[in-house]
Amino acid sequence: MGIIGLTLGKLEQMISSNTWSPGGRLPPERELAKTLGVGRATLREALRILETRGVLAIKTGSGAYLIAPELLRRPAAHAGQKAGPLQQFEAAYCLLPSLAAWCALSAGQETIEQLEQCVSGLGRAFLDSDALGVAQGYARFCRLMAVETANPCLRHMVDSLAASEQCAASDFTKLSDTQRDYVFAGLVQLWGFIRAHEPQAAQKAARRQQVMQALFCCGRTALTESPMLRGGLGEMEQEKDAALSLAQGP
Repeated sequence: MGIIGLTLGKLEQMISSNTWSPGGRLPPERELAKTLGVGRATLREALRILETRGVLAIKTGSGAYLIAPELLRRPAAHAGQKAGPLQQFEAAYCLLPSLAAWCALSAGQETIEQLEQCVSGLGRAFLDSDALGVAQGYARFCRLMAVETANPCLRHMVDSLAASEQCAASDFTKLSDTQRDYVFAGLVQLWGFIRAHEPQAAQKAARRQQVMQALFCCGRTALTESPMLRGGLGEMEQEKDAALSLAQGP
């Protein structure tokens, strides 16, 4: 379990132990992060996940408020079932390309600048082999696209993908230098299409990105056996994508 998942678990335990009263405000971000022994960025990610579940309400300039602690006691659908990396890539392949196209259509200057900052941070994390930085940066990139839609259902879906820190991110630092270069170059290209407001190109770039990442992390054989990713692999083969030569496995 990654640090975001551990932080989320601690927050859930504190809420279940009645540390805070329903309707009350949680401690200030700096104080709560210190109590949990994590950075403020990690804390924010965990709080956002609780917000999408309806447990908290986050008010800009005011803080996080506990509104429905009873939701933590509801059993989650498919409890006990853990998605593997390939399943996570399949889910991301279904969701993220459409988000990228939507974001390219509607993104304003603020969102574009935030995505640029995110890509810059990811570049540093890749160079430093900072697994947590890569996971958080990639999750933030995806969340920024979801926020741009102003659709809470899509935000919840992206949060669910990113909560495990395995939304096409956790294995990046285990890849070869050349593979990481390809992944990062693909993200830069995707951001460029969003900045240029080219939805079709952004959608295609995001689709290729998911297939390429799955190819590097899971191997070609796994993709050929996936009904969802097989088509994307076929597109790469037709286009003689150079990333194919870097794939792991047969």
